[in-house]
Amino acid sequence: KKCEQYWPEIGKEIAFGNITVGNINHTTFADYTFRTFYVTCDQESRK
Repeated sequence: KKCEQYWPEIGKEIAFGNITVGNINHTTFADYTFRTFYVTCDQESRK
């Protein structure tokens, strides 16, 4: 394996202290996969 999965599955969240990472969706192409995440820290969220 070239890479271990350290991000959450689609629709799931992982918390790292006061930071939460959620996986919104993904699109698979021939050579890569594009994933969209949101990150929340102390109730401030960004995509």
